[in-house]
Amino acid sequence: MFKRKNGNILYIGKANNLRNRLASYRNIGSLSAAKQRMLQTSHGVDIKITTSEVEALILEASLIKKHQPTYNILMRDDKNYAFVVFTKERFPKILVTHQPLQSQRSTVNGQQYAGVIGPFTDVGALKNALRVLRKEFPYCDCARGKRGHKRMCVNGLIKKCPGICCVEDKVRSAVLQKRGIEEKNAGAEYKKNIRAIKDVLMGKQTSLLRKLQREMKTLSDRRLYEQATTMRDQIQSLEKIFRHSPYIKKDEISDRAKALRLLKEIAQLPTIPERIEGYDVSDIGGKFPVGSMVVFKDGVPEKQSYRRFTIKQVAEANDPAMIEEMLNRRFAHTEWPLPDFILIDGGKPQLSAARKALMARYIHIIFGAIAKKEEELYLEKRKKPAKLKDLSPQLLHLLQHIRNEAHRFAVSFHRVKRKKSLLNI
Repeated sequence: MFKRKNGNILYIGKANNLRNRLASYRNIGSLSAAKQRMLQTSHGVDIKITTSEVEALILEASLIKKHQPTYNILMRDDKNYAFVVFTKERFPKILVTHQPLQSQRSTVNGQQYAGVIGPFTDVGALKNALRVLRKEFPYCDCARGKRGHKRMCVNGLIKKCPGICCVEDKVRSAVLQKRGIEEKNAGAEYKKNIRAIKDVLMGKQTSLLRKLQREMKTLSDRRLYEQATTMRDQIQSLEKIFRHSPYIKKDEISDRAKALRLLKEIAQLPTIPERIEGYDVSDIGGKFPVGSMVVFKDGVPEKQSYRRFTIKQVAEANDPAMIEEMLNRRFAHTEWPLPDFILIDGGKPQLSAARKALMARYIHIIFGAIAKKEEELYLEKRKKPAKLKDLSPQLLHLLQHIRNEAHRFAVSFHRVKRKKSLLNI
């Protein structure tokens, strides 16, 4: 914390390596004007040592909110501060937003909000923390709104949400009946998860751990051993998060490595895939058709390798034909590295189109297609598709990430094309 002579706080920031962070301020000429003014005004630096990156993230957010330092506000253009939003509904959602003023209103786009926690300066660390917490305290972040899913969503299948929060009433009733839970008690456990995550993000992890330990003992005394075991796992997960170790980062790397190994097995790849390419197309009734190629290196998006395609040879709404054109043009670029695996957003027709494009160029790359509606994964070397619900959570998350990223990139390019057309650019 940089302070004035009178003790007022000028700026609050966290650092994994304090020596390097402070050394970055030595070369004043390379700093922004705001940072130069801050250093000229500063009289000293206070340091608070935390036991983990997550604890530092939460402490930084609480101190910024409490003191509202001048230079955290002036220099926020350098960083997109993030806020965690809790919606006001029967099954509250947890969302990450960069729009604090809108989030604090009672209603935004028809959605009511019950609370906001932040600001968090490190968006990546925040999302990693939420991802780890979600394993033990499942919650919903579905943007579907009032219209529920006609079947349990993918997050429900991999136990990232309870599977009853964003579905139609008849689906919820069937799931609850199967689990032996009464309708009136459906939201109680879910709201416990939301309260636990709120406590962690507000820095109340010590009191939360004590409360969970008391509840675990009560469940054990009542011989509800299965519920007591679940609570024990939650306690151990929280203790790991706040231990003096980069637990979240290690966990994320471990999950990616496991997902890539499982992909090698299920797709019958010769080696663990290093480069994976994902493809999708976007159009409205055949108008403004575009395609996208996203690249994942060792399970991580490599955004500098993303490519966009304007579909030129397909005049009507024909996704397989657009996929074929896009792949033909992609593999005409012999200077681009070949992928170890290709994933296409679609089903059997898109898979056939990919096969046709690759055979025309005598290229042998194993590929697959992921169908949203059927919730199935079609693979070149498998006669029958694999059900998404049967895949491991790590592999499903990776495939989902690639599919969603390709879809996002295609849709964003399509919107640019439509906007330019409307403006006659």
